[in-house]
Amino acid sequence: MFIEIPNLTDKKLIKLINNINEDYEREKWNKFETHSNAVIKWLKKESNTALYILSLIAEEMPESFSHSIFADIDPYIKGDKTKEKINAVIIYGSCLLNFLSQEDYSDMTHLNGFLELLYDSKSETRQNICFFLEQFPDSFDTQLLLKLNIFIKILEDESNSEVLKTTQNILSRLQPKMSLIILIKYIQQLRDIYENNKSAEISDIILNLIEKEIPLLKKRENSNWSKNQILREIDNRPTLIRFTDLNIISEQENLSLEEVENYLLSQIDEDTIYTLVFIDKNHKKLLELEKEKIISFLSQRKIKLDEIVRIFNDLGIKNNAVVMILIKSMLEKHIIRGYFTKKYYYDWSYLKKEFLQRLQQYGSIDILNYSKSIDKDTIHKLINEIETQGILGIYNLEKSKYHTFSAITQEIEKESYRSNIIDLSPYKSGFTQENFYKLEEYCRTKIFTKYHYKHSWLTHLGTTNIQQELRICEQIGECNVEQRAEKLGIHPSILHKITKKIFEHKNGFWNKEEKNFYFSKYVKKRISSIQNELDAVKREKLIDSLADELQVDKDEISQKVDEKLNKIGKMLSEKDEFLINPLLRDLQMDQKEFLKFVDSLEKPDGYLIIHDKIIFSKKRIDEEQNKLSQSIKENVLNLNVMKINELVSKYKCSSHILINILENLLKNGEISGLWIKENEKFLTERGIQERMIEAKSYIDLNSSVIEEITLSEEGIMYLEKILLDLMEQKRLTGVYDQESHVFQSDSILGDADLDNEREHFKKEISPFLEDLERTYIMLRDILLQNDILPNDIDSYEEILEETIRKILQDQSVLKRIINNANNRINKSARKSVKTKTRRDKKEDKDEKIFKNFANDEIIASLMNDFNNWKTLLYAIEQKAGEIVFLKKKLKSDPEDSKNKEKLNQILEYLGFSD
Repeated sequence: MFIEIPNLTDKKLIKLINNINEDYEREKWNKFETHSNAVIKWLKKESNTALYILSLIAEEMPESFSHSIFADIDPYIKGDKTKEKINAVIIYGSCLLNFLSQEDYSDMTHLNGFLELLYDSKSETRQNICFFLEQFPDSFDTQLLLKLNIFIKILEDESNSEVLKTTQNILSRLQPKMSLIILIKYIQQLRDIYENNKSAEISDIILNLIEKEIPLLKKRENSNWSKNQILREIDNRPTLIRFTDLNIISEQENLSLEEVENYLLSQIDEDTIYTLVFIDKNHKKLLELEKEKIISFLSQRKIKLDEIVRIFNDLGIKNNAVVMILIKSMLEKHIIRGYFTKKYYYDWSYLKKEFLQRLQQYGSIDILNYSKSIDKDTIHKLINEIETQGILGIYNLEKSKYHTFSAITQEIEKESYRSNIIDLSPYKSGFTQENFYKLEEYCRTKIFTKYHYKHSWLTHLGTTNIQQELRICEQIGECNVEQRAEKLGIHPSILHKITKKIFEHKNGFWNKEEKNFYFSKYVKKRISSIQNELDAVKREKLIDSLADELQVDKDEISQKVDEKLNKIGKMLSEKDEFLINPLLRDLQMDQKEFLKFVDSLEKPDGYLIIHDKIIFSKKRIDEEQNKLSQSIKENVLNLNVMKINELVSKYKCSSHILINILENLLKNGEISGLWIKENEKFLTERGIQERMIEAKSYIDLNSSVIEEITLSEEGIMYLEKILLDLMEQKRLTGVYDQESHVFQSDSILGDADLDNEREHFKKEISPFLEDLERTYIMLRDILLQNDILPNDIDSYEEILEETIRKILQDQSVLKRIINNANNRINKSARKSVKTKTRRDKKEDKDEKIFKNFANDEIIASLMNDFNNWKTLLYAIEQKAGEIVFLKKKLKSDPEDSKNKEKLNQILEYLGFSD
């Protein structure tokens, strides 16, 4: 029985089913369209039963349905009832297959709608869809390709094995029909899914699909490749290819071969795909390859032609001639650059790299040797390209070798460090005249100077030696070009060219033949000597002799001497500023003479020397002085002490200008302070305040604030004003005695005078003692080094010199502090005596006025410490040189016991311990 449904109660539906079964038994197929329409009417009332009956009819007789069936079952396709949806899918698939089998069927709407059902959330639905997809005619693969992303999406997360199997079969069927551009993207998508997927089943399907295009992956199973290795092989794969038989398409589409070829080529992206049209077995074929991959495969390498052929054979290009045609066509179209020999293909960059390495390593290329496998034109092209990269050279006379300039000139360059002049003539025989001139030009720019005589070139060493000779000439007052050239071993014409240019700016003149140059200093000295001769006849003879010696008319001698001086004087009058040192050299003057010469020019606005320049412009002079003045004012506000040598270094200006500016600022009341070392150190008001605040408990204006100098009455009054201001501002609190010029803080006023002075002295001398000890340790560390280097010697000499100078200053300061303290204590004691009664005096008859503060036990002990350090440091000064000498001796002869014992005695004497 065709349809058998138990438990039906509706008599009309039972009767309809019986009629269908009866017609089925009698094979009355023409009645089934009527039956189908009758069942469709039951869909709303008995949807499940009706869909089941329709699915059975659709499977057996799909021709019984019209296109309207898709609309009738659409609600059930979209519904969520599983049985209804599955029966609806069977009806949809069966009918769709029937319509697709009809020759004139072209409406793809229902096909696309059926494919979209692969996104259905129910696994049973997707599985039934796949059942029908397997049966789709090949002629509709183009439509399936349009929905390629649906099948790729299935591979990402499908779990139904039947659906996966169908997807693999369909993709296997579609792959050969993909254009190359689609295939490239498709392979990349499969690769990305494989990388992120953890399902072994999906991974196997993907790799089986990919290996159809990349045969190398077939090795994975036997070689037990890891996932990462497989991914590397996919990423580094050779080019994908596609063949198209143009003759077959021409016959199918009834088009000419030319029309087919033009159409197909117009659809290809030339930036991505390389194409080759060729004839194989009387058929015209189109080969497509990935341009980037094929270029990458052939680039940067030397590869055997047999290997190229084998790889392309594996990819599907079985005709070896086609492989060669492909490579040659890419060369002709400049897609790749390379060179064929009988056995190898050389990529151009590989050849160039090999040539470049050989040139860098050996300095030459043997063209005859290379020409055995590469034609000479290609070799020359490669060399020309290498030259554009800065590796320059020339061919030998026979053009059988190419040499780099750096290789040829290696010995020349070494010789240039030893010789004043180098003759390149011996190289003429090895090169053509043109190449020899190229070699000369290279040497001129890289090794020599621009000066030469014929092919003999002046080196930079020669220039240095010439400059040294000319300095000697300046000292002696004349330069004989031929004699100097002979001494230097160079041709006179070279020296004449150089000196002619240099002497243009020198104060002096040439003789008539321009063989001798006389410096003005020399000539003036000779003239001055002649002028001292009192005898007129002798004086005239001396003038004649000098004129003959100099080869200058005697009337012109003085004129010649002053001529260049006048010229330079005129130049100085025309410009606002000059660098000083070049002028001193050109004028043959020291700075004192130069300033006298400048004074003689009587510049109306005077001049200013700053930053190694002399400035004449009044505007510039005022600007520079105003800048300096303003900057110094700002420094006074921020610094405690201004050191003139530091200001000189900072402003690049002469010290007397800075001192004048400081004096003017002081005079005008724009800054305030005191010179604590004449024209060297200036203590600002801020610095004075800091010293007072630091002393805070006891301040003696006579000594403790400014220890470096003895203050005048005016200086003490200036300090007193600052002290009183600080007291008024409450920054210092205590009592100031205007008679003794001593300030004492509230905290020590109640203490005995002697105790106060002792504490004050301890505070003053402690930094001195600490400095001396620190200096001793520094010197000890330097002199105990195994190797005392020249800069170490400079260090200890500088430390000793500075320390000894400071000891003398500190002694003076301490002496002044002791004297002042002594005066104050005795003055205080006298006041105490005057206030006592006659009875008190009698009782204190043994009391004595304090005579000498220096003799106090504590003070004497502290001064003894100071003097001991002084004695020790003086001893180091005397013995340091001997220590260095003995250490050098012991370094050359470590076993010298006499010197070793002597060194140990000195070190022990100085308190050094190694």
